[in-house]
Amino acid sequence: MECKKTEYIWIYIVKIIAALLVSWGHLIGTSTWQNESVWGVITRIEGTSLLPSDTHVLWKVEASFYGLLHVEAAVIGVVLFFLMSGFFLPRLQEKHNVPSQMPRLLISRMKRIYPVTIVCTIVVGLIAYLLQGIKFRAIDYISTALVIPTITRAQATMGVLWYLMVLMFVYLLLSIIPHITLSNLTGIYALLYVMVLIPKMLGEVPEGWIFTNIEYVAKFCGIPLLGAAMYFIRQRKSYFERLTAFLWFFSATFLLLKLDSLLYGTKHTYTNIWTYICSFGIIVLAIMVDKAIAQSANVISLLRNIEKYLFHFYLVHVGVGLTTIFYLRHFNINSYICVLAAYIVSAVVTVVTYHFSRSLVVMASKMKKYSICAANRGE
Repeated sequence: MECKKTEYIWIYIVKIIAALLVSWGHLIGTSTWQNESVWGVITRIEGTSLLPSDTHVLWKVEASFYGLLHVEAAVIGVVLFFLMSGFFLPRLQEKHNVPSQMPRLLISRMKRIYPVTIVCTIVVGLIAYLLQGIKFRAIDYISTALVIPTITRAQATMGVLWYLMVLMFVYLLLSIIPHITLSNLTGIYALLYVMVLIPKMLGEVPEGWIFTNIEYVAKFCGIPLLGAAMYFIRQRKSYFERLTAFLWFFSATFLLLKLDSLLYGTKHTYTNIWTYICSFGIIVLAIMVDKAIAQSANVISLLRNIEKYLFHFYLVHVGVGLTTIFYLRHFNINSYICVLAAYIVSAVVTVVTYHFSRSLVVMASKMKKYSICAANRGE
């Protein structure tokens, strides 16, 4: 079995590494250092943390990099996810934003995302309610499932949802602006800068929350757009053009986050240059591995099969994994076994939610065909 010519195996590798980094940051980092509660997952932590630092050495891996470069595993993972999602934006626009027709990029992404978010919101919500007694309002669950807390002012029931909120906003922008190029991409960045500036310019106004919520997602939109720029840049023949274009859009991305930090005092490692150096280093490594395994159909098939579960894993691993660690530690189970169990249980729930969401898609497809047939019979 050969891989498709348009298939980017290196992207599978990058996304798998990103999932490992994000889950490591949450399941190891949060378990080790969060000492009171984990919002939406654990109501009260007994003792110093879920996994006290003196019971394992896993925390030292990330701590070493943080001490040396001030980078966080989860942040690097999210940057990689953003870049890889953005890399496909031009192709998605070509497919769904057909000239002379209404742009359908956002609608197509809703069809892809909603079956997953609906199932994962229900599963994670049930786990939190049944095992921790955590209950949200109906509007919170609905807003989370539809990825619209920015619009409804509701609370997201899953902390990791913010990543999808940013992507959905990008899909909205690129439906309004149906075709991006390296030429007009700069204008889109300029629009993002305006969105970041508006709350500061308005100050305290009655409906200011709308612009504050938009600013919250807008500042991160440059990262997936940088991924889109990378897609266009790779088509340039001149290495000088590639380098200058990349530096231009990277600077626009980085300074957008810096501007937010300057105006609103936001503190995170997304404004650390080493976060991006590490991210690009992983991408280069993945491209090298891609070339090395180009003829290995079995390895490629394995990577492809793992990659298809990553979206579900991203959404459930915090709620499922940390809850698993919480209960195992009650029985004084070894910390390493707790972490292993967290990954295994998260993987199992990932597979279950994947098949449930696929069932939703099949059901919706059958209902659509039935309604079309019924309408035709009516005619």
